[in-house]
Amino acid sequence: LYFTSEDGQDRNSFTDTKSTYLISPYFPPTVNVLLNPVALLSNSCRIRFYYCSYGSAVSTLQLTVHPTNGQPPKIIWTPPSLSFADHSYYCEWMKVSVDLPEQKSEYYLKIGVSKIFDSSISFAIDDFSMTSDCFANEAWRTQYVPYVYNITSCGRQGAQPPTPETCENFYNQSSIKILLRKNTSNGFQKWIVPKTSEYRIEAYGASGGHLAQQTINNYGGQVISVLNLTMGMELNILVGQMGESPCDHFNTSADDMKSYQYEVLKYLCKKSSSIWNDNSALTNAVMFPGTGGGGATIVKYQNMIILVAGGGGGIFPEQIISLEKPGVNPRGGYLFEADKNSQSNDYYNPKRGIQWMAGDGAHLIHDNEKDKCEQCIVMSGQLNNVSSAGGVCPLVSVWKILGGYGGGGASCGPGGGGGAGYHGGEGGQKYHGDGGKSFAHYKSAIVRPGMNSGNGYVLIHPCRLRCSQNATCRFRFDNTAEIGSYCACPDGQVVGELQDCLFGENKKKKQINIRRKESLLVMLVFAFVLCTIILLSAFGSVYFRRRLKKAKIEKVELNPLILQTDKPQVIPLGQGAFGEVYEGTLNCGSQSVQVAVKTLPKTASKQAVNDFEMEALIMSKFRHENICELMGVCFDVTPRLIILELLAGGDLKSFLRECRPKNTQDQRIQMIDLLDMAQDVAKGCKFLADNRFIHRDIAARNCLLTKKEVGRVVKIADFGMARDIYRQDYYRKGGKAMLPVKWMPPEAFLDGVFTVKTDVWSFGVLLWEIFSLGYMPYPGRSNQ
Repeated sequence: LYFTSEDGQDRNSFTDTKSTYLISPYFPPTVNVLLNPVALLSNSCRIRFYYCSYGSAVSTLQLTVHPTNGQPPKIIWTPPSLSFADHSYYCEWMKVSVDLPEQKSEYYLKIGVSKIFDSSISFAIDDFSMTSDCFANEAWRTQYVPYVYNITSCGRQGAQPPTPETCENFYNQSSIKILLRKNTSNGFQKWIVPKTSEYRIEAYGASGGHLAQQTINNYGGQVISVLNLTMGMELNILVGQMGESPCDHFNTSADDMKSYQYEVLKYLCKKSSSIWNDNSALTNAVMFPGTGGGGATIVKYQNMIILVAGGGGGIFPEQIISLEKPGVNPRGGYLFEADKNSQSNDYYNPKRGIQWMAGDGAHLIHDNEKDKCEQCIVMSGQLNNVSSAGGVCPLVSVWKILGGYGGGGASCGPGGGGGAGYHGGEGGQKYHGDGGKSFAHYKSAIVRPGMNSGNGYVLIHPCRLRCSQNATCRFRFDNTAEIGSYCACPDGQVVGELQDCLFGENKKKKQINIRRKESLLVMLVFAFVLCTIILLSAFGSVYFRRRLKKAKIEKVELNPLILQTDKPQVIPLGQGAFGEVYEGTLNCGSQSVQVAVKTLPKTASKQAVNDFEMEALIMSKFRHENICELMGVCFDVTPRLIILELLAGGDLKSFLRECRPKNTQDQRIQMIDLLDMAQDVAKGCKFLADNRFIHRDIAARNCLLTKKEVGRVVKIADFGMARDIYRQDYYRKGGKAMLPVKWMPPEAFLDGVFTVKTDVWSFGVLLWEIFSLGYMPYPGRSNQ
């Protein structure tokens, strides 16, 4: 197989999609559904083939399986993305072996290729095969009951009769078994009932022949009935075929017909310009033919007629009809009514005349060989034990438009042939032929005229529900558009699949048990909902009480608490943003650790307390070599304490100013030292950004050194303005606040918008401080 898209193809737009596909024949089910769909057989059916691609494009190659039981198709293979590499100069073959999912009905495989954009690509597929396990279940052909049996004309058209050979070839590889007897020519196909059940039978009569641009409905009728059939019964089915049209003969060479006939065909079929127009054709209507009548579709059991779907009548060109005949309707399939349709004297006019050149449709209730007109017997269709042929035309006729097989009337001159039926339609004279009448043995049948536009056919739907032994599978007849079924009990009650029918006391007991179960279920659901509401209410009450009681310390619950007895011994260091800062020693068991202690005075405002606790909470989340580490907190008494690691080198701003060149000072700081300090701060900022925190006050005054000597490490401290933005993209500062304006980007102090990029700006200002050795940014400018 070879799929390709040529570069020279016309494309409407840049995003045009080109697609092609290959469909396989129908394959049998891969599991043992048969008459017991519950029983399944394991199998290992695999599909194998080789494929390669050539060229490059945005395209899709896929293998899908399509069940015939109405289930949606399923993609079972697509090539890996690596196989779509650009192979512009070679084709690399790749082997595929894929499992086929279990199929409970007939199915077919579809290989599809689609590509978009203005480019070309080709796919090749070779050595396609299926393992033997895909066909191990051979019993399905003799026992499998499909969803529908479709009885057709075996692919024959017009007046061509079906033959045993054509039907055998047509139904090959399907579950439909049809026998067409070789020693008869009446065209009836024999279908044997495969299973005792109820069947829905839909019969469709054939349409009369069509003309170009016609608006008249001359379709065949539809008859739907439900029958109980026993396994082994034989139904004899005749499928009507569509009547011929003059346009069917248009491809005949102009040398084989007279020139005026060829001009007539060009006018009727609208193939090309003709010497005829509507006015001249109306004046010479006698020179124009009609179409043949459609054949009837008949279903018989032995000698009993079960269904007859009438065929449509042939039509005469609408634009050249000079006189309307309201009593004539070419639509086939109206229900036959004996009191209206059995008056043969009115129906057949024995004095039609020599100009009557259209045959009647065959029928089953009158002798079709009565003397009605010259050549009427030849032109009319036949429905008898010997023949079911459509009407033909005498050799002397100018036009020979035959009736459809199944008794359709021929059109040998100006008029449409009659449609066949239980009561055949009359041929027309410069008018349409009448449609054939339908018939149903059972009064519950549904009869609808003018439903089928082509050849006739019969659909037989078996009732497939798995009903219990004392229930029967039946079809619903309330909506003919849908084929619904149900399991019915003898007393009329409806049960589910595999559900037994109950009678008398058992039925009452079951109904009582069902009511009790329903009541119990409702009570259980109500009790469950009530208990859930009570528990949620109690939990919410307790939760909010605890939150209200501990509102003052909820922000520091995650911080390590230090008891009052473990508070470090402190030595004053200086003044901080919230209060005094001390140096002390913290006793941790047998060890002592030097720490820095930040305090909050007793007289601090509520906002100061919240900010103090927030700083401790934020610092508790960080563990990094370039961020000052939180050792613990002591919030149970006042003054509140935050205990940090001691950074003896002091703040970076003071250190930088100390390193400015002086005549009395011999020590000089090197450029590599400045770069190392900047890198330390950058590492700490990156850690904060990775954890979605913003410091909002990156400056030299807020960075501390472990020591002033060589080997010093700079750490970020003072998180009093830091914010967690983990749950939002930015933080908007509201109200009045003391902000480090010279270290802030314009959008921060103008609009109050803070993001991670705010710290990037501040870090840039910090670099100015480092390499200027502590100079104030924007010298000579105030914060206003």
